[in-house]
Amino acid sequence: MPYVNIQITKGATRAQKARLVREVTGSLVRILGKKPEHTHIVIQEIAEGDWGFSGLLTDDWKKRQRTREGAPSAGHGKEHSRKRSVWGSRARQRGATE
Repeated sequence: MPYVNIQITKGATRAQKARLVREVTGSLVRILGKKPEHTHIVIQEIAEGDWGFSGLLTDDWKKRQRTREGAPSAGHGKEHSRKRSVWGSRARQRGATE
């Protein structure tokens, strides 16, 4: 029974999470021949102040990046950080074999 734990910073939409579940399940089916009905996927959203990255809390790291790069253009920064949260996330898989 595959169990996949995906940890991301907060900000992903329900649609993005649903897509992650579909695509990760599909990969397990295609690559490992696992049954979708035996696949469990957990998405844990973690506050940026509770996630460390590159020696800093994620919210502090993002502030530093914005300072270095200048403020993001209107409407771009929020979507960009959401996309990075979902697609730049770490995924951990346990029990890939049944």
